Amino acid sequence: MLKNLLSFLICTTAASAMLTPATAQVVTITGGTQISALSPINHASSEGAYETIYLQPSIAQAGNITRLAFEKSDGTELQPLTGVIIYLKTTTATEFQNGTLDTLGYQRVYAGNFTNATAAGYQEVTLQRPFAYANTAGQNLAVLVLRRGGNVQATIGPRARYLYGVTMNPIRIACRRYTGTVPVTSATTLTATNILANIRLTFGTPQATQAARNTLALALFPNPASNILTLKLPTGRHTATVQVTDLLGRRVLPLTQLLPRPDGTVLLPIEILAAGQYLLRIEQGQAVAVQRFSKE
Repeated sequence: MLKNLLSFLICTTAASAMLTPATAQVVTITGGTQISALSPINHASSEGAYETIYLQPSIAQAGNITRLAFEKSDGTELQPLTGVIIYLKTTTATEFQNGTLDTLGYQRVYAGNFTNATAAGYQEVTLQRPFAYANTAGQNLAVLVLRRGGNVQATIGPRARYLYGVTMNPIRIACRRYTGTVPVTSATTLTATNILANIRLTFGTPQATQAARNTLALALFPNPASNILTLKLPTGRHTATVQVTDLLGRRVLPLTQLLPRPDGTVLLPIEILAAGQYLLRIEQGQAVAVQRFSKE
């Protein structure tokens, strides 16, 4: 009897462990408020290419990237965007120059329709092939999005448009792109520019995505700020680890651990920073968020 009971408990525990989803980590690189129908996914023409580099300090997470999302600004037409192919690779490069399309070193992680399910907010796809990112110092993440023979919406209003930022102070040529009607090939010329689309990366199992996504909400104000930057976190959270870098990924303030007030706010002195744009990375437990801010 005792032996049977022990066997039942062991089997039940094992089954419960198998049903428990693994923890996922979500990294959001955001802060851009400018709007484009051409980048990162071109909805104004049937053909397009968008290639960009996200710096390792702004990601600061190792693991398998299983989901990828771009932040939509507006667009009432909610049909999926067809003909989308996504490639990822690691690179030591931090900038681009004008040049022809080159997929050397890239891993194709997704091909098909890109989600366009809501009028605004992050539109996400599950990668068909997870991408292993080691988070090694100096190893940045390059993202290449192609559109080949995709559906077109010529009218602003229905057309899907996406949020992006401009990499300034110092300028970083983080992107190069092409948009048009001529089919994308290896001879397609991409034009370099200093824009960076808002992106969300999920590391881990897709089943754990929703739970991890809700673990941390972050607001910054005022933005731009002069001397003190206020971070607003959910109440009842533990110590936050804060890192500030420039847009090239160089740390400009010491790594800091701060305990939020009862109302969830954290005050970060920034008076020693020169005027310009910076990235703030904050971590609490399993949650990570990255946002851009400006110093006046």
